[in-house]
Amino acid sequence: MRKPLFEFAKLVGAFGVVPGIKIGVKKNAATKPFPVRLPNLPNDVWIRKGTSDWNAFKQVFVWKEYEYPIGFQPKSILDAGANVGYAALWFSRKFPDAKIVSLEPESGNFEMLKKNTASSSNIQPIKAGLWGRSCFLRIIATDWGNWGFRTEEVESETDDSIKALNIKEIMDSNGWETIDLLKMDIEGAERNVFVHGVNEWLPKVRMIFLELHDNVFKDCSKKVFKALLDHDFRVDVSGENIILINNSFTR
Repeated sequence: MRKPLFEFAKLVGAFGVVPGIKIGVKKNAATKPFPVRLPNLPNDVWIRKGTSDWNAFKQVFVWKEYEYPIGFQPKSILDAGANVGYAALWFSRKFPDAKIVSLEPESGNFEMLKKNTASSSNIQPIKAGLWGRSCFLRIIATDWGNWGFRTEEVESETDDSIKALNIKEIMDSNGWETIDLLKMDIEGAERNVFVHGVNEWLPKVRMIFLELHDNVFKDCSKKVFKALLDHDFRVDVSGENIILINNSFTR
């Protein structure tokens, strides 16, 4: 009994009494994907019952893990590991003038990403994974639900492989000289991204929201921070995210 009451209290704190109770009741009564109406968003946010969507929704909109004092207005945002689009919607609501490129490799998540962001013209969903180089990947299921799929490089394209992009080619295809905000939650693939071609893009990123996954690869943090040693970033923490701020943009 205590857990449901605690959850209702958090929903009320995040959305107000009536909206918070409505969301909690709808979630508990749902037997299939259900919509939630949030303020300042152009369309409903959809949540799949019985998946990790609910936890992802709470992480973004209830715990507000991306509510960080950024201090500038981003114009270019790369959302790597977009899942079903909640973080993209958060950033779109907060920074309506930004262009947001959202990458998600898993098919079911990608369909929900498109559905959730269909009315947000500044969000571009792309079915792809993020990697250190352009290649093809396969999806590996884990015990962590729909927000815990891993990726692994394959030698060539197959019927079930997905495209992998690197950050430099994403910047080039969008005409971005810099990335103002990079959100990266890619279930251990950051280990590859921060090893290959990192000097082509890392100095050009102003701020990074990064979730590390040493539970997937024990040397994830080591690989990431080794790359950062050659660049002037300061470090902060917000929820599960490591915040990396490029000092060269603040001089």
